[in-house]
Amino acid sequence: MNIRFSIHYQTYPGQELFFCGSMDKTAYLSDENALRMTYQPGGYWSLDLPVNQEGLLFYRYLVSENGNISRREWGRHQFLVSSPTENLMEVRDAWQTEPGKIAGTAIPVFSLRSDKDWGIGDFGDLFLMIDWLEQSGQKILQLLPLNDTTNSFSWYDSYPYSVISVFALHPIYASPSLLPALEDRDRAGAFEERAKLLNLSESVQYEEVLSLKWDYFRLLFDQEQERINQSAGYKDFVEENSYWLQPYAAYCYLLRKHNTPNPAAWGEYAQYQGENINKLCDPKQSWHKDIAIHYYIQFQLHRQLEQVHAYAAQKGILLKGDIPIGVNRFSVESWQHAALFRKELQAGAPPDEFSDQGQNWGFPVYDWEEMQRRQYDWWRKRLQHMARYFDAYRIDHILGFFRIWSIPAGSVSGLLGYFRPALPYSPQEIRAFGLDFNELTMCRPFIDEAMLQEYSAPEIAGFLQSTQANKGFSLKKELDTQAKVLAYFGASDQEEISWVREALCRLCIEVLFVEDPDKAGHYHPRILGNQTAAYRSLSTAQQKAFDSLYEHFYFERHNEFWKEQAIKTLPELISSSNMIACGEDLGMIPACVPRVMEQLCMLSLELERMPKSPDFEFEPLDRIPYLSVCTSSTHDMSPLRAWWEENPRQAGRYWQKILHEQGDAPLECSADLAYRILKHQLASNAMWVILPWQDWLSMHADLRKNQAGTERINRPDNSKHHWNYRIHLNIEEFLNSTTLNKTIRQMLVDSGR
Repeated sequence: MNIRFSIHYQTYPGQELFFCGSMDKTAYLSDENALRMTYQPGGYWSLDLPVNQEGLLFYRYLVSENGNISRREWGRHQFLVSSPTENLMEVRDAWQTEPGKIAGTAIPVFSLRSDKDWGIGDFGDLFLMIDWLEQSGQKILQLLPLNDTTNSFSWYDSYPYSVISVFALHPIYASPSLLPALEDRDRAGAFEERAKLLNLSESVQYEEVLSLKWDYFRLLFDQEQERINQSAGYKDFVEENSYWLQPYAAYCYLLRKHNTPNPAAWGEYAQYQGENINKLCDPKQSWHKDIAIHYYIQFQLHRQLEQVHAYAAQKGILLKGDIPIGVNRFSVESWQHAALFRKELQAGAPPDEFSDQGQNWGFPVYDWEEMQRRQYDWWRKRLQHMARYFDAYRIDHILGFFRIWSIPAGSVSGLLGYFRPALPYSPQEIRAFGLDFNELTMCRPFIDEAMLQEYSAPEIAGFLQSTQANKGFSLKKELDTQAKVLAYFGASDQEEISWVREALCRLCIEVLFVEDPDKAGHYHPRILGNQTAAYRSLSTAQQKAFDSLYEHFYFERHNEFWKEQAIKTLPELISSSNMIACGEDLGMIPACVPRVMEQLCMLSLELERMPKSPDFEFEPLDRIPYLSVCTSSTHDMSPLRAWWEENPRQAGRYWQKILHEQGDAPLECSADLAYRILKHQLASNAMWVILPWQDWLSMHADLRKNQAGTERINRPDNSKHHWNYRIHLNIEEFLNSTTLNKTIRQMLVDSGR
């Protein structure tokens, strides 16, 4: 049968309409599959499409201008082909336009504070935040990841991106006020007293709060166990979510039993086997209560967050979640789905303005080839589960879907990392750039007499051995990686020991090339290789050859290759739910990234003080894409006021170039100045402007914090950062601030949001 698709669309000279569709629900996103439509009288465009099979046809329309796609329809259409016949069927569509401009707030749940808290923000606080957004005219609330991160029961677990499960919610976010009440009033009163003390704390006392809540959960489960087992809703939840819930509960039980998250210490459960886990979780087992409690807590968390989502929808407010790019090395996911991960590698990020050593997150790297063989089932289930609670999501480090910075297990910093997948050079290709490549001298730490004099420490020499290969020295085998160096010296803070430890760690990365472990004899130029002693030892001509090779490798060689990788994976994510997809695309951005995101109608992240073009110090906000999220700062950087005070020279240039003021900039970001900067953000071309709570409050002199430097949430250069920032006001206080809320509401009206 033929289906005639037609749509009314006003075009201008040079414009044409294209149809892009397929029964493969990811193919409709590909511009390469688009078919030219025919103009009909009356402003209609049509296309006759032959279809000879049953199923759902997914499609959308594109506008081409002078041969290039200039606009893509927002969203998608779908048409059910129930029984192909010889007849012609006509389908008339209306163009689906992008949503209008709105604004909102970004705040981690753990940072919230209210009258009822137990020392940390919880799901109950989100109802109050939604009320505040409604009062101030905002339409979107953005959160950090809410997944469980517990594997040490210490404050190290405060890192919200180090998840142990991509499905389980963190028990610490359960709101006691939304749980059944303890019938033992004496015990209930004791909990309330302990909670009040914790709630007075300026920062999150992570370990104390988690311990208190688990004490409460155990008593509550003892009280509610028989009743909940008779609940149809509870039974349905356990059955529908058994594919992740049972492995998660088993993991939590084994973690506590063995006091380690490393499955290697779990005896017969070291390797995940479904049959063994079924026996472990059998209700007849004497320890079953210690497993079932996790079913119960997840059920309560699910109900609470579902209620929050429904409440937000009722108020016309969108909830935006966050998808971490990785998972904890010792997580339910890496245990249950071991084949999906490369555990000998660590995910991270190359050096950027956040960290000159790069970032090592310690997460295992995804095996995308295996993901693809399994039709991305794990990712699809993950996104579909998340869609129960959110209307949109931020993909943390979207570059990881093009390529991920992969760091060998023996490294601590990110400087010996390399992109995976990638196209490493063969020795012949390296020499074609004019570089006299030598594997012995360029792929192993370069240490000569000049370097030893530079370090000027006799202690260093004791850890080296002479080598004839480069007439220099090499690290002894027991200290030839950063991990070995740290293990040898431990965490001592004695100056003479820490100095030698740091010096040896620097020597470990003194190479010009890193060999690819999957493609022997092929090499990646080391990131920032031009800052090594090996580079300085080269002749001027050889340095120029390395520079040319380096520039080609990092900025030209992979553009089409990485585009192909992303097109294999990202459409699978986007098509698995109806949530709006946003990508965190800051940092070292390949040229293919914005093109792919535009093609997939993904919202990019735009930050004025982190321009994506080297031609600007400040991103021109009137020229950023409409399909984008504009923000004044993120959780990984200093909020607005702190940035202004920490960077007086840059702030001075902003004062003159962006605010068009004369003379010296003020040293402090006053409330009026913050108002002007945020008004400028709201006037941007972005579809969404989502500002951190701290930046909104910076406009109100009486509400904002005295010390701007204490408002920062995270320092990405510190992998052991304690995520314990709490807002200094109870939500009830700014919820009732007529001045602040009227100001924000008027700003949104003035900016058309």
